[in-house]
Amino acid sequence: MANTAGRSKPPKKSDLNQFIRKVLLYALRLALLLFIVLMILVLWTDDLYDYSNWDLSLGLQILGFLGIMVGFATYFFKPKISGWIIIISSSFFWIVTFVFRGLPWLGWLFLLFPLIGILILVLEKIQNFKQVPGRRKT
Repeated sequence: MANTAGRSKPPKKSDLNQFIRKVLLYALRLALLLFIVLMILVLWTDDLYDYSNWDLSLGLQILGFLGIMVGFATYFFKPKISGWIIIISSSFFWIVTFVFRGLPWLGWLFLLFPLIGILILVLEKIQNFKQVPGRRKT
C-alpha cells in the first residue's frame, strides 16, 4: 500500500453542496443589506419623491417602499415570511404607482424587488426540500 500520510481526501459532494449553499445564502444577505442602504439613500434624496407636496399617493408609495425594506430586513430572522412581504409590498408599490401616477414601468431596479422575493421563496423551498426515498427492493 502506498503511504497516504499528508494527503487529504477530496471533499464529499454533499460537503461541497453545503459550502456552495452557505456562500450563496451569505451573498444574498450581503446583497439585501446593500439594497437596504441603497433604498435609504433613494428615500433621502429628493430625486424620486417630491416631499414638499405630500398627498395620498406619495404616502402609499413610501409605505410600499418601506414594506420592501422591512421584507429585506426580516430575511435574517424569518426568510419565508420575508419573501412574501417583499412580493406583497412590491406589488402594492407597483399598483399604487400605476393607479395614482399612471406610470406602468418604473425601471429595472423596481423589477428586481419582486424577483428577489421569489428567489428567497425558491431558496427556502430548496433548502427545506427533502429527498424522496427510493422504492424498496422486494
